[in-house]
Amino acid sequence: MKVSIAITDISILLPFADSVSDLWSHMQGNNTLDEKQQVYKINNFTPQKYLGKNGFKYYTQVTRYLISSILPLFERNEEFFDSEKFGIVAGTTHSAVEDWGVLAERVIEGGSEAISPMETFNFSMNIPASTASIRTGAKAFNITLSSGSGAGYDAIGFACDNILLNNAEKVLACGFEVVGDVVIKSLFDYFLQFNMPFGVPVGEGSAVLLLQSSEHLEQTPLGVITAYNTGFISKSTSNKDFIFSEMVQATLNDSSISSKDIDLIISGNVGKNNSESNTILQLSNNNIPISTFKEVLCESFSVSNIIHIVLACLALEGKYITSTLELFKKNNEQASNNSSIKNILITYEGDDGFIFSTIITK
Repeated sequence: MKVSIAITDISILLPFADSVSDLWSHMQGNNTLDEKQQVYKINNFTPQKYLGKNGFKYYTQVTRYLISSILPLFERNEEFFDSEKFGIVAGTTHSAVEDWGVLAERVIEGGSEAISPMETFNFSMNIPASTASIRTGAKAFNITLSSGSGAGYDAIGFACDNILLNNAEKVLACGFEVVGDVVIKSLFDYFLQFNMPFGVPVGEGSAVLLLQSSEHLEQTPLGVITAYNTGFISKSTSNKDFIFSEMVQATLNDSSISSKDIDLIISGNVGKNNSESNTILQLSNNNIPISTFKEVLCESFSVSNIIHIVLACLALEGKYITSTLELFKKNNEQASNNSSIKNILITYEGDDGFIFSTIITK
């Protein structure tokens, strides 16, 4: 799909950083993660630092994460927002599991009386984005998506679509995750199967992009989304590589560029051979550097989806690292590093079959 959507601000809250500058410092430090730890949580999170002196004690942890990343960005840009044309869409992969699990455990332990009236509404599926709209005054829409591994990408697509439809002028596209006891108990075998063989622990946090049409800007954009496409590959499909390759080619066509114009590929791959890795290795042909990040930042699902875009914006400033994964080692040894990055291809293939690609340019 051809678009022209500007990224004008970013806010993050991760186990390793709560600012883009801290994120880049962490990535530069060759901070490969300890495989034995398996899960990285935000251990020093202080709600009062982000949410005020009370830390809004009735928020669930995932809502605290989301609001804590949204508020700094909102306060920096408040003068530019028209509440009637300002929307929020937030994607999460596992947070709904955590919130409903916590609710169920407390009811089992103490009956319905264990949940106070002030807390009851917090367990609504849409409460994170709804709470964010209350805190920021966003009236165009507030949507929480829980749509699988690509929920953060779905949030970006939803934001772009509604900007194009003139349903909103500015949209916060968010990804957020909490890896609490419930998620770990119910999904840890899944984490081990798909991440730990490649040395990629699981993480949590929140990340937010401020998106708007590139036609009416009050500030210089950090990057521009010129095209994106999504799809789904069934596990029973025999021509998976072809489907992924066709989606990437459609994204290049929509952006009116060829593979020769790509300066950097940012991949969501954790190190395994799949349709995504086969496609981008063929596309690169040892000429285009490939960057991955989960080996230094964890697999944080919808948050990682948004971090893809954040890293593309950094790369447009010449700030990027090539992948340390063995799968891409030969390619990156032969590809020439380019300090002048103009066109970035982002690719992703989820374990549930969700696929995504986009082009980010200056």
